[in-house]
Amino acid sequence: MQRATDGTVGPFGPLDVVVANAGIAPPLAPALDMSLDEWRAIVEVDLTGVFVTAKTTVPALRAAGGGSLIVLGSGAGRANSGGLGAYSAAKAGVTALCRVLAAELRADRIAVNELVPGPVRTPALEILSSGTEEARTERLRAMGEWLKEPEEVARLALYLATLPVDGPTGQVFSLAGRLL
Repeated sequence: MQRATDGTVGPFGPLDVVVANAGIAPPLAPALDMSLDEWRAIVEVDLTGVFVTAKTTVPALRAAGGGSLIVLGSGAGRANSGGLGAYSAAKAGVTALCRVLAAELRADRIAVNELVPGPVRTPALEILSSGTEEARTERLRAMGEWLKEPEEVARLALYLATLPVDGPTGQVFSLAGRLL
């Protein structure tokens, strides 16, 4: 992360927006059936990855006089997501971390907000859901949800990046079609 930050700040000038998008597709299994190594791997990427991203990039945001940290969360961190124990727990931790960082970084003019996209057409979604594209779409509709393209998520991230740093912080912005 430090090399990526240094490689960005050097050639491109001050850092004013960071997007922390950390997540891996977990095995579908009851939480207590997971091995400790499986649990740790998911929490390490999904929660600790966001922490490391913030810890590494916030000094550059401070040096720039403020900015925006946008963290991708998940509805699984807010709902009963049987079979996704470590993922759900890690994403709930991401939500809490966003709120803590928002409070701690407000004085530095760094807005910290969570973007919850809902289901996005990615390889991870294909791993987690079986059946044809049509069957997945039908299951999502039954949940009150819709399948987003990555570009649709990027548009919301760009919108968040344009908000004033003294504006919303510690908030959840969602593309989910269902109540979170």
